[in-house]
Amino acid sequence: MTADNSRRAADEGGPFLRTVFMCFDWRVLVGFGVLDLGLLAVSPQLALDALPVELVLLCPITAAKIAWGMSSKRRTRAATSGGDALRAMVRPAP
Repeated sequence: MTADNSRRAADEGGPFLRTVFMCFDWRVLVGFGVLDLGLLAVSPQLALDALPVELVLLCPITAAKIAWGMSSKRRTRAATSGGDALRAMVRPAP
């Protein structure tokens, strides 16, 4: 499922699905899925015990991932523009 398909599914599903798809990043969901499969192979009870913890951590991890991505984009943009970024950050003297 691509990002375009997930957005289209969220648009067709109404406001609730739109909110869910805005909050959760698909890469974080896939990561938790892989973690759950590994835990399920090792210990099914441990996999069941980990689900509530994962549900609590899902939104903060997604928010941190999005913030990290925005920060890296900003750093890349600042590095490519060079002096323009520094001049924009310095306020002229009155």
